[in-house]
Amino acid sequence: MGFEIYIIIIVVVFVLAILLRLSTKGKNVQNTQETYSEFLTNNGLSENDSSVIFAIEDVFSISGKSVIVGVVVKGSIKIGDILNYTDQNSTLKQTTVLGVEMFRKTLEVANTGDRVGIMLDTTDKLNKGSYLFRKD
Repeated sequence: MGFEIYIIIIVVVFVLAILLRLSTKGKNVQNTQETYSEFLTNNGLSENDSSVIFAIEDVFSISGKSVIVGVVVKGSIKIGDILNYTDQNSTLKQTTVLGVEMFRKTLEVANTGDRVGIMLDTTDKLNKGSYLFRKD
């Protein structure tokens, strides 16, 4: 009898997690679009000005380097690319891409729509929800 109760608890928690995710899915997309629009406006960009835009979803620090996970919104990113970002004080800074990975495989290029991890040479604090970009 004891084993069955654990299975029931796991199933209930799993179903609640799915329902919670479904209920917030539309809100997250709307917030992302608002943030993206604000990013373009705050940096004096339009959709046509920037050749690369990368949305940061998560940030890690490994051995003095920043590893970010996110989605290539526009363009492509490869090792050696120099990308711009704004720091905590809204100062425009640059960083170099040291590595690009997707599902533990090293990539030469990440294209629009790819969800990847990127290692950068910066030790600055990057924020979830912010963007890396490169102007033409």
